[in-house]
Amino acid sequence: HVLCNKKIFGEFLGKSLWVRSTLGVNQPLMKAINLILQEPGLTRAKVAILVGGPDWPTSVLTGVLKLKAYQMQLGTLPVLIPIAFIVMTGGSMLKMGEKPDSLWVPLSAVFMTLAAALQVGIALMAVKYTNQVAKERVAEIEAMPNDAEVEEFDASQKKAIEENQAAMKWEEQNTLWRIVLSASAVSITISGWVFKMLPCFETVVLTTNINDPPFNGKFLNVFKFYGWIGLVFQVLAWVLYYIFMLHVKMTVKNNQKLNLIVKEPVVTQVVTTSNTPANANGVPFADRAETAVLTIPAD
Repeated sequence: HVLCNKKIFGEFLGKSLWVRSTLGVNQPLMKAINLILQEPGLTRAKVAILVGGPDWPTSVLTGVLKLKAYQMQLGTLPVLIPIAFIVMTGGSMLKMGEKPDSLWVPLSAVFMTLAAALQVGIALMAVKYTNQVAKERVAEIEAMPNDAEVEEFDASQKKAIEENQAAMKWEEQNTLWRIVLSASAVSITISGWVFKMLPCFETVVLTTNINDPPFNGKFLNVFKFYGWIGLVFQVLAWVLYYIFMLHVKMTVKNNQKLNLIVKEPVVTQVVTTSNTPANANGVPFADRAETAVLTIPAD
């Protein structure tokens, strides 16, 4: 799994500026993780990060940083311990569905607690070691060069975010778009209350057979009447928000065009044409001079 994320996502998608920016490869904490993952063998810090960290960015980061695959595989091996408890939890829950009054009921709770405790504990260790390295190896982190392309991309993204935030301000919206945004907020609120307060879904457990009533071979039968109502309001909220964001995008583009027009300097030149009438001595008549005013945009 780590090898797949490293090779397919990390090394392949690592060429993307957006991926490298999202991972924050120039951030001090990411550089600290880089230093930890480069350590040979099975150190506690490396195991904590590879096992306790999420797939994104941990496994993908190993590919972006082009770290050695076998070292990453070795450091991830201890993940088999929490996986074993998770598998035992699932197996116990399956048995619990078949025999509700058996010993599997308390066992499933015990295995689930142990699995959760292990995962949370390892994640906390990963945070601890990352912060520790970030504080103790400041000189090494500062000496690591930044990705120049990511720096430039982050600067442009920061400007784009600021422009979007300015265009999204409530006071910048007319009545129509205020209604659209308010309707989206009301719809998502109604959806949440419907799902919370009313019976929306059929009960599903590990031993549920989809061919039995009330499903009758159709998974969508998991929705009860109020479930469909909540889903409609949910979809409506996202559609309205999507429309509002399109409006924001168009507003930003229009503002950028206006800024270019305002900032573009112009140069005015007065040109006297060469065919001005002249007397016998070649002196042009001043009162008959032909002039043209040219406005030339400056490069």
